[in-house]
Amino acid sequence: PVLLCDPRLHQLPTKDCVIDETMNRCCLLELPSAVLGMYWPAERVMAGLRVCKSIRKELLEHTGTIIVAKTPGASVGTDLFAADFWQERRRKVCLTWRGEPHLLQYLEPLAPCLSHLDVKDTVLGGIGVRGLAKVVRTCTVLRHLDLSGAGIDHDGMERLAGRLGQCTALAHLDLSWNRIMRDGTHHLTLVLEQCEVLAHLNLSGNSIGAEGAGVLAEVLGECNALTHLDLTCNQLGDEGVRWLCGGLGECASLVHLELSSNEIGAEGAELLGGVLGECKALAHLGLSHNLIGNEGAGNLVGVLVGCKALAHLGLSSNKLDDRAIEILAGPLGSRKTLAHLDLSVNRFGSWGAECLGWVLQQCVAMAHLDVRDNRIGEKGAKWLGGCKALAYLALSSNAIRDAGAG
Repeated sequence: PVLLCDPRLHQLPTKDCVIDETMNRCCLLELPSAVLGMYWPAERVMAGLRVCKSIRKELLEHTGTIIVAKTPGASVGTDLFAADFWQERRRKVCLTWRGEPHLLQYLEPLAPCLSHLDVKDTVLGGIGVRGLAKVVRTCTVLRHLDLSGAGIDHDGMERLAGRLGQCTALAHLDLSWNRIMRDGTHHLTLVLEQCEVLAHLNLSGNSIGAEGAGVLAEVLGECNALTHLDLTCNQLGDEGVRWLCGGLGECASLVHLELSSNEIGAEGAELLGGVLGECKALAHLGLSHNLIGNEGAGNLVGVLVGCKALAHLGLSSNKLDDRAIEILAGPLGSRKTLAHLDLSVNRFGSWGAECLGWVLQQCVAMAHLDVRDNRIGEKGAKWLGGCKALAYLALSSNAIRDAGAG
């Protein structure tokens, strides 16, 4: 089946379409000719799922046309992806692929006008990676590439790296939840060195380890456009953070840094505290599901003091008790920009909640506070309940009872 997208199709019944909120578009799914005829003259619509050649030009005339393919057969491949369809390359095309990996070869004629390519959750394997490498080598206007969950290992990364390096317009690269590992990061550095406008890099869930972090750090300083870096769940540990900090200090434009689920302890927090304070643009810092503890909380003070643009801080599941919250309260209160704070699944009680109550009075921008699964009790809940600016307050699993709720 071929899915066509057009902004005029927002009134279609949901059973016949898929709403893509992120693209603000409506994708048609296996539409019969009668439904398609509502939007194009009947004489231009062929029976069934096929779209005749006469409407190709009309599709090209719509800015932001999105074509989504699901396992195109030979006839569809000939009709839709034939080179003559793209002779008038006056519009950039966004494409989502959910087809069989061996059919990626059909995308090659589209490559010169692809600006957005989404192949996530399609396990490519060797043949799929080879097909994708052929496609991206001529993607001169490609800005967004999503390969999350595509089953790419370090060999696949090696095959893709040389081709991706030619995508000089690439600004968003998502390689999350693959199997790149340490060896794959060596090949990835070739891409980072050549894609000078790359702003968003997601490598979460790739198990690159401490050595992979060291390889990555060598080129981070050259990524002048990088604003978003996600390294969630990569087994970095304190040693990996040590290597990483060698490059993070040079990322002056970094706005979003995610390091959750990396076994980072007090030593790693100290290293981050000494470097991230220099990242003046940093607005999002994710450190949830680590091993920071009370000692590490004190080491983060430098980040909170130096990062004056910080708006989002994630410290969920870090073994923080009342003492840690007391240490953090002062610098947190000084961050007037702080709007989102996640301290869920820790160990602090009513005293920690009282300290947070003071923070809420100082942080007038605070809209989201998550303190679920702690030990704040009835007394602690009263300290947090008086902030009228909060749009979201999560207090579950805190033994609050009826008295605390009141």
